Amino acid sequence: MSKIIIGEFGSRILQRKYDSMHEPLCKDRCFYFAACGSFSQDGDVIFCNDVDSLFTALGLQHNPQKCRFFIDSSKVSLKAVLLHNGNKRPSIPVGYAVRMKEIYYNLKHMLSSIEYSKHSWHICADLKVIAVLVGLHASYTKFCCFLFQWDSRDRKKHYIKKVWPKRQFLIPGVKNEENEPLVT
Repeated sequence: MSKIIIGEFGSRILQRKYDSMHEPLCKDRCFYFAACGSFSQDGDVIFCNDVDSLFTALGLQHNPQKCRFFIDSSKVSLKAVLLHNGNKRPSIPVGYAVRMKEIYYNLKHMLSSIEYSKHSWHICADLKVIAVLVGLHASYTKFCCFLFQWDSRDRKKHYIKKVWPKRQFLIPGVKNEENEPLVT
């Protein structure tokens, strides 16, 4: 793993004062989780391959109903963390990727690496990520809403029509659907 990525995870652990564990942090900020096998690397993606053992190592109990899966990206990285519903516990990083954007195949790879379908956490993300996760074409502006069949190009009805029909089905190739939904 690169030192940048190890530093990202190490700084999160230090920030939340988990450095009181039995295994001391190394000088190069490589910490116990990377050594014990909780994290794996696949190309530019580093992910937690066993979330339950990560929670056990942190001294926490993993309950998927009490966590939200937050995924977001910046200009240089794609990050995935688990947030506690009441924000009483710290955020736990479970995925990190460099040089990746919020596109369908990158999100699919991240979700499959973390085994999202096994845990089925609630997802917390911005609208662009949610649209990509349900299979919408990210740069297509007509029917850009994932909840309703709102026609953004029909300017005559924007302020007249108050109720737009709900999306009943997410079928690729129909009304801006590009891919199969990654989440349900």
